[in-house]
Amino acid sequence: MSNDISTHTLTSAGYKGSVFVATINEYPKTNEITEEHGKDRLDLMARASTCGKMFSVNLSGHLTCDDVFLVTEKTVREREKKRLTIEKTKRERMMRVEAKAKHVLETKGIDGNSEVHLQTKRRLNGWKGLQAKGLKEPVACVPSTDEEEQMLLDASKENIELGDTALGRVKRRKMSECKQALRDMSEEEFQDLIAARANRATENECERDGGVGAV
Repeated sequence: MSNDISTHTLTSAGYKGSVFVATINEYPKTNEITEEHGKDRLDLMARASTCGKMFSVNLSGHLTCDDVFLVTEKTVREREKKRLTIEKTKRERMMRVEAKAKHVLETKGIDGNSEVHLQTKRRLNGWKGLQAKGLKEPVACVPSTDEEEQMLLDASKENIELGDTALGRVKRRKMSECKQALRDMSEEEFQDLIAARANRATENECERDGGVGAV
């Protein structure tokens, strides 16, 4: 409002007040997808770079909802997939170079091409010079192991369940710790636990029945 009055006053006085008209830069609106656990929504959450965008995409939800755990796992997997893919590509490239080098050493450049023969001879002489200086033969490049290939396959999976996230892993670890604690309990402690569970079940049943019979 004040900008309109100021520009109008300048225009009335004979100046070009329109130059000072304030303009509002429109920011792109963040899309909102209400379907939970959907791929499109998870992709939007993964690209949310600010708290405001995350707030909009998450429909004002809390940061401990299931989708936040899912998108975090998705981001971790994509980063791991990129790392493993780069490592695999690097190994394959080194294996091709190694195969060519072995071919040079085996053929000694005898292939009927004088230019290639000279290049091979220079390379062999260079390698002999490095050996004379005490340089050991480089370790042979090995392909990816079965475990690494499985890790790449797991990181490439698009379908992510809640049990695959950090929340699911914590739940499984807690369950494992609970089972171990049960094994370590004495008979008296175990019977006390059973009695407490039975009492709790009775209380829950009374609450469902409207408190009838509750002590």
